[in-house]
Amino acid sequence: MKLRMVLLALTICLLALSGCAGRATGDPITDAEAPDWGLTLTAQDVTPTGMTLAWTLEDMSIARDLMTGAAYELQVNRSGKWYRVGYKPSLIDRAWPSVGLGFFAGSGSWEINWENLYGKLPRGTYRIVKEIMMRRDTGGYDASLLYAGFVIG
Repeated sequence: MKLRMVLLALTICLLALSGCAGRATGDPITDAEAPDWGLTLTAQDVTPTGMTLAWTLEDMSIARDLMTGAAYELQVNRSGKWYRVGYKPSLIDRAWPSVGLGFFAGSGSWEINWENLYGKLPRGTYRIVKEIMMRRDTGGYDASLLYAGFVIG
């Protein structure tokens, strides 16, 4: 009996330490209509702990007006609907560095490692979400969300 209790306690501890990796949280997400700025995001070299996020910009004349930051969000598809992936419990209050990343070349990429935020993702269909901003001539920015889908199999 004691052995069963110890095993049960160990199982509960391991589940708590593994966090919410890959678990859908909250209500389904409704996608907003995104403007066509000629910017495409693509997931490459995906592993359960990270990826290379590649981007391609078709119209270099607007490159100086586009920007993004370090922040991103992972979403998981469950029965055709998108949900936010839960953060590890120890990282509910996370912070992102305040940086501006530009699109000054025709293409490029960023290495993304989400293991510290989300843990190791289980099998499933996911997407990474990045907020992209376009500078207005009158000042200020318009913002839109862009997605890059990927599968962990």
